[in-house]
Amino acid sequence: MFGTPENNNTELHSDTTSGDVSEVESGLEVTESEMDDELSKELDGSFDSFISDKKITTFDKEQKSEVSSQQRKPVEQLETEKENDYNEGDEADSVTKERSFVDKAKDTVFGKKSAYDAERFEKAGIKGAFDELPRNRREAVYETFENAPDEIKSTVNSLSTELSVENTTGNDCCHYDLDAKKIRMETNMDNAEYAEVFSHEYGHFVDNKKGDVSDTYEFREAMSKDLANYDRSTEVGRQNFDKMMNDLMGSDAAFDRAVSDNMSAYFKNDPEIVQRYFDEGIDYYQHDNSYWSGHGNREAEIYANSFSMAAQDNKASCEFMQHHFPNTWEQFKKTL
Repeated sequence: MFGTPENNNTELHSDTTSGDVSEVESGLEVTESEMDDELSKELDGSFDSFISDKKITTFDKEQKSEVSSQQRKPVEQLETEKENDYNEGDEADSVTKERSFVDKAKDTVFGKKSAYDAERFEKAGIKGAFDELPRNRREAVYETFENAPDEIKSTVNSLSTELSVENTTGNDCCHYDLDAKKIRMETNMDNAEYAEVFSHEYGHFVDNKKGDVSDTYEFREAMSKDLANYDRSTEVGRQNFDKMMNDLMGSDAAFDRAVSDNMSAYFKNDPEIVQRYFDEGIDYYQHDNSYWSGHGNREAEIYANSFSMAAQDNKASCEFMQHHFPNTWEQFKKTL
């Protein structure tokens, strides 16, 4: 699932860097770690214990306002039941708000730039693009987008003041909320996974902000043209399909969850493809067919997955898409 809160454009800057001593207007000297300790005392209980052991869930087809999560499960885990069903009342909302308060307070004292290597990402051309993320996640996300193509960097810079990110509550999984225009992220991931999943959810954010460009005749037509090449009822289609699968399994693209989910979307979890992943011992990430039957869901996921692999500069994945699904890839690039 996928989302964004209304962005607060107020920025409080500081020339200090994370962990250094900073002079506040009153003249008081305080370190960021000391500030964190003091603010943490305001929290009721341990946030980490709240989110520990929470499982990721699959997409609920009744949730019309959300797009399904990048943090998909391999097919063998799709039927796993939710664990630790948390009471999702005021306490969960309070945790999200308090964590947001801590981030805002630290940004006020230390400045948003101090949460990451500002000089490094200014040189990369993306400084300030993701300052609405929690402070402890910014460095990882900036690093993920550091080598993205110029058109991706231009896009994230143009949308920097519109980005808004919140933590999920209860058993929700990462998603972009089409109604609230918010990206909501789970907190129980390490930084590397958080950044990867965020790049996918951000792809849904871009799609929506550009006018739902995946839900257009042009994008659907591009997908249809690519799929026509793999009609296995014809000899040529059978040959094309076999070559595509062999190329995939001989490439690092096979291990990219974005590519796996694109295959799930294009071919609606074709048993031959699922079996090939199984035979190769590679995790197959997917949405189930009830989700793919929803209007626009296949297109939206392929768009977000394509954005994710491009943003991360996953060359093997991008080359696979460009070579075997050229019409879709070209149409995706035209929207940036």
